[in-house]
Amino acid sequence: MPRKPQQPPIVCQYFTWRFFVREGVFYADGRGGRFALGKHSLGTRDREEALARLRELDLQKAVDGGLADIKTKTVGEMIPIVGPVLAAIPAVAVAATVSFKKVLLVIVFFVVQQQIENHVLVPKVMERQVGVSALTVIVALLIGGKLLGIPGAILAVPTAAILQVLFTEWMNTRDSDKA
Repeated sequence: MPRKPQQPPIVCQYFTWRFFVREGVFYADGRGGRFALGKHSLGTRDREEALARLRELDLQKAVDGGLADIKTKTVGEMIPIVGPVLAAIPAVAVAATVSFKKVLLVIVFFVVQQQIENHVLVPKVMERQVGVSALTVIVALLIGGKLLGIPGAILAVPTAAILQVLFTEWMNTRDSDKA
């Protein structure tokens, strides 16, 4: 007896799924990839509706697994201090599609993570690597963000370091001219 030809896998935003039909109802099988996502009934006989429900299931599994906000979180982390706040907005919106409890957990996670990063990690790293004091970093980020938005926040710390070096050199030459 010949086997039914397998349908090609459906690649969604986060995971790869296999579609199959049992008694006219579409199912999604997520057991073949790197993640064991299980079999799920999509509860419909219409292929287009099944695809829409599969996209919702894909997003829900990504939120449950913590994968949904990796892209925005990565971009957000490139901007010190304000980046995590910007990255939290889409993550909270995605969590809102699952449950209110997920929204609260995501908000708590981002608040704790941002506080640790802002008050411990960023000032120490900037002071050690760039040679700019923590206060200068925060003031530069506020000014750069206010003047030029996100590009200003990205350029703020290097600009502050350049200005600090120029000011120090100017003070040294001024003191040597007096002597």
